[in-house]
Parts: sequence; C-alpha cells; structure tokens
Amino acid sequence: MIQRIQTVYLLITAILVGTLCIVPLAHGIASDAISYPVSIWGFVNRTPSPDSYSGSWLNLAAGFVSIITALLAIVTIFLYKKRILQKKLCHILLVLLILLCVTLVAYLVQTSALFEGFKLSVICAFPIIAFIMIILARKGIIHDEKLVRSLDRIR
Repeated sequence: MIQRIQTVYLLITAILVGTLCIVPLAHGIASDAISYPVSIWGFVNRTPSPDSYSGSWLNLAAGFVSIITALLAIVTIFLYKKRILQKKLCHILLVLLILLCVTLVAYLVQTSALFEGFKLSVICAFPIIAFIMIILARKGIIHDEKLVRSLDRIR
C-alpha cells in the first residue's frame, strides 16, 4: 500500500485539505471605530475573540466540504485492492475539490468586503495543489490497472 505513489499523493491531499480547517485563511484590519488586526478562519476558530472572524454560512460549507474531502482521500488510500473504485473516488474527490475552491472563493470575497488591508495566506492555494495531487494519483491508479491487465494477459 505505501509502495504505491498514489498513496503518497492521496495522503498529501488529505493533509493539505485538512489544514484548511485549522489555519487562518487570511488577515485583515477591522474598520470599526478602532482599527485592529483580524484573522479570517476557515472552519474551526480556536480563539473566538474580537481579533478573529469566522461568521458566515459559507465558511461552514467550506469546512464541511474540506472535512469530507480529507476523509474521502484517506478512505481511498485503503481501497488499494479495488482500483476501479479508487478511480471513481478520485473523480468524486476532483468534484469536491472544485466545490471547495468555489466555496472558499465565495467566502473570501464576501469577507474581503468587511475588512481593510485584506491579505490572503498561502493556505488558500492548498485546494489547487490537492487538485493536482488527485490528478497524479488517478494517473498512478490507471498505471497500476494497466500493469495488472498486462500481467493477466501473460498468464
């Protein structure tokens, strides 16, 4: 299981998407009477204080999609004997990652209007990197399937 490169790609995807829930996505400055720095969180706000923001239904949607995507990537790792099912789950993961990107962009656009000096974190690029990792994992699964078919022909 670990010898296969798609396992590494799927594990990287699970880690990247999982970190979206626990790391701030952006930083800004509140435009109240007193200006103070604010951290914009994705799903889990570990420090609910005036200097953090996670107050939209879009961040809940992005959080749930990211958790589902991370869990599905981990489940896909353990289905290494069922390559056809793994390919189908990779397609589902690609759709979920597109949905995650859309909800994250909508959440960040909505949030950027509330704060001045809005700066995105590098974490916002993680769904795109995860998308590439899923494509590479799917390519590895297809390569394994071709290898098994060629070995079946030789017998």
